[in-house]
Amino acid sequence: MDSSTRVLPIIDQGYDWITCTAPNDDQGRALISRAEDAMADEVQGDDFEEPWHFQGYHGFKKGHIRWGWGKQGGCVVMSSWCANRYAPSLAQHAAHWSRVDYQVTVFDATGQRNLGNEAWEAWHWRYNPALGPCMPTRIETLSGGTSFYTGQRSSAKYGRIYDKHAESPRAYARGCWRYEVELKREQSELARQSEAGYWHSDEEIGAMVHGYYRALRLEPHFIANSKALPSGRCCREYDADRVAEWLERQVAPSVHKLAEARGVPYVRSLLNL
Repeated sequence: MDSSTRVLPIIDQGYDWITCTAPNDDQGRALISRAEDAMADEVQGDDFEEPWHFQGYHGFKKGHIRWGWGKQGGCVVMSSWCANRYAPSLAQHAAHWSRVDYQVTVFDATGQRNLGNEAWEAWHWRYNPALGPCMPTRIETLSGGTSFYTGQRSSAKYGRIYDKHAESPRAYARGCWRYEVELKREQSELARQSEAGYWHSDEEIGAMVHGYYRALRLEPHFIANSKALPSGRCCREYDADRVAEWLERQVAPSVHKLAEARGVPYVRSLLNL
């Protein structure tokens, strides 16, 4: 089987991150008001409201929405499905987008493919890297997961292909791989202007991701302008899910050791349970 030509189904696509700002005037206040309304609309018992501070902005975060106010005006950051849902509104209310992420998530039912390594092997200039349009990087961890990056993180355009299950095992099944394109500076502002003038569908966002990799002579493993197919292989991730994962990975082993040494009642008393 030639894995380089095998098409995988899309299970999710669209905006994945938006960082935007507006000045200290009516526009800034309108942006923050929109973020507050969105936060109220997205209220979930599994999300926690907490203080948020970012580059001089101070406000709150809950789930996938963050907003803050400072001397410069207002700043709003949305990620995951919230970024995708509110992108048209953020384009209208914000004066500037400083970062935008587009994503396409595909699913390999075999769970055996490694799209990061496949992209590395397929890099057209791997034996003459100086001739390529950018320098690729591949990162692998012993605990699982491979990531393939195109360009530098500081670049106006930056791409990555990575194992989404390894990053978010509770939200994405084994075999889920994500193609992302991160835009900053003039590229992210062009994205805002484009979205403000015309609402882009998820399929059009996916086509932009497809075009980015094709321009680098990497053929994505999905068909441009295809609709995402509901698969049950990914789900929304809430704050409680992330805390639960942290407890399971980082805390549970120590708790088990202490319980063996001093008993369960002692551990329960320490944890106020």
